[in-house]
Amino acid sequence: MPSVTLNEGTCTATVEWRTLHACPAAHATGHNCTVTNPVTGVSYDLWKLSSREFSAVVDEHTYTYSFCTPLPNTCNGAGRAGACQTSAVTNAKKDNGRINQTVTYSNGVISITYLNGDTCSRGDIRETTIKMVCDHSLSDVEVEFHQISEPSHCVYEAFAFSGLPCDKEVLSQCEVSGFDITALSLTRGNYYTSNHNTTFTLNTCRGINSPAPCPSSTALCMRHGVDQGISLGEVSTSSLVYEDQTLKLSYTGADLCPEQSSNYKSVITFLCDTDDNVGSPEYLSNSSCTYNFVWRTKYACLDREVGESCVIKDTESGETVLDLSSMKGEYTINVPGSSDSYAVSVCGKLPSSDCKTSSAVCADIQGQHLSMGLFETDTSIRNTGERSITTLTYLHGDTCMQTDGINVPYSTVIDFTCNREGDEAPSFVSTVECETRFKFPTPLVCQQDVTSCEVVKDGHVIDLSPLSHESQYLVSSKIPIDGYITLSVCTSLPSSTPCSGRSASCLDGT
Repeated sequence: MPSVTLNEGTCTATVEWRTLHACPAAHATGHNCTVTNPVTGVSYDLWKLSSREFSAVVDEHTYTYSFCTPLPNTCNGAGRAGACQTSAVTNAKKDNGRINQTVTYSNGVISITYLNGDTCSRGDIRETTIKMVCDHSLSDVEVEFHQISEPSHCVYEAFAFSGLPCDKEVLSQCEVSGFDITALSLTRGNYYTSNHNTTFTLNTCRGINSPAPCPSSTALCMRHGVDQGISLGEVSTSSLVYEDQTLKLSYTGADLCPEQSSNYKSVITFLCDTDDNVGSPEYLSNSSCTYNFVWRTKYACLDREVGESCVIKDTESGETVLDLSSMKGEYTINVPGSSDSYAVSVCGKLPSSDCKTSSAVCADIQGQHLSMGLFETDTSIRNTGERSITTLTYLHGDTCMQTDGINVPYSTVIDFTCNREGDEAPSFVSTVECETRFKFPTPLVCQQDVTSCEVVKDGHVIDLSPLSHESQYLVSSKIPIDGYITLSVCTSLPSSTPCSGRSASCLDGT
């Protein structure tokens, strides 16, 4: 948005308007099938694509293109066609534009236009514009046409990917402590999220792809409206870490933040999506020039084999990630309002039961004993990274039902949930189809909360720590709500509140 500075002495007003359109244009025109990026000085030579045909099929037509030299075969009698349209029904060919060697570059997009094709039924002359953008998975002699459209009568636009428009690629770390987010890295296109009028463009493990408002060395780009893009972090400065049971990707080396006279920073926190989705990034917050994002994805889920020791160690450092050894043992869990019960073992098979050998969970359902899951060498445990929940899964119980002639076995999921006040008795949660779920509250899976209770204002230290100590405070609301809000200061709420995990403020609408 423009800002105005008034000078009463000279009766003048100075308007400052930060806009992309006032920046040196990354736009250039080249001849002889070559064009140069005016910002980086890199030249793109389309002669590498000459003397070849590139085709794409859309509906009932095949579109054929060439670069720098005419198509090897004539198109409807035209010997210098660069774009040809062939009907799959009649095999009739139409010249969609004559070859041209004038190329333009504009913010990562290479364009070439073929004019003076055949005349259409309404007297319009056919023409085609090819727009090509970077795809790092392709070589500089490969072209993949992604979309062909006709924005106006007999005027065609072809959108293509190629390795030719790509600048030198910068890659970063994608693996740590058994996690691998390589699959989230895009070789074409980008991820987007927004906050009001601000759009964030980002990629993982490599820079953002053109077209984008920031250079390709940028990992995360912020843009206010149509202003110039601001780097929130460079690929070369990325840091992927797994600490406090949380996977985080941090970027530094960004543009200068005028608020703090320091560089911007950005942090992406990956959370396990137990629904097995790839997910997408979401803007979370910003403070002191650091922008925070959250990304719920299956690639933040790590299934580790859990042995009878009930201790999980980091595969790289050997450090203990999770120690549930104190939870080992056999538990009897009753179903409320029912005579049904379950014998449940944590990190091992039941020492003795009425179910088959190696059973970790044995159900007594109206006098019938059923194995609800086995303890096996590959029995896995998963920390979701959100709300301090860790799940232990037992598979391959007795047959639950048949689907299309295939036996579907019973399974059991144990949710270890954060309870900072100590262990509580485990409880039955539900049985949905063939999966039974139990809840084991324990402090062993609580994530460490590090929250400063001090702030310096005008040279004075304000310390709110006396309000902490896991006390709870009821607060009133100026907005009519059903229920009441409970909050804590500088730490998470205890498990006695309806909100579990790391909640600091909880609305109880019961």
